[in-house]
Amino acid sequence: MDDDRAYFEKWFKQPLLNLQKDSDAGFVIVMISLALLERYLREKSGDHENPQLSLKFRVELSKIFPALTTDDLAREFWEVCRHGLMHQTTFKLKSKLGDVNVGVYESANEIEVTCTSAGNVFMISPTRFSSKVIQVIESDFPTFEGRNSPNHPLPGLHSIAAQPGYSGVKR
Repeated sequence: MDDDRAYFEKWFKQPLLNLQKDSDAGFVIVMISLALLERYLREKSGDHENPQLSLKFRVELSKIFPALTTDDLAREFWEVCRHGLMHQTTFKLKSKLGDVNVGVYESANEIEVTCTSAGNVFMISPTRFSSKVIQVIESDFPTFEGRNSPNHPLPGLHSIAAQPGYSGVKR
């Protein structure tokens, strides 16, 4: 466990804190933070390695970011931000609920939501969002470790030679 926390700090927390000093790193900060948040929320909600995220996942997301006041908003935020960034390196402009406008604004709170007749607007502060994710993980690190997700162990220093099927031959 101590090793897991040390790796988290060296490989995720410190790089994120360094990136927060770069005003052009907002997208990268949000991408990394969303991935860390997903791992935490999967464990917290009991979704673990299930391909579909549950209502409980979105409830836990809304507890961390109260601006996501309804299940529809939490679902839409996850769809346009997480799926958009992780699959296309940009935010989606449409969700199942309609048009969406997403922006990265350092002056925003962690997440701000404005609901309009033309569609929802999400504003994200990369540094505040990332800092909140780090704070949540550090305050409940055993959940983040993911003991119930054996196919997704935290990264560590593992010998590749110890991996099944490794012959030492490069192809």
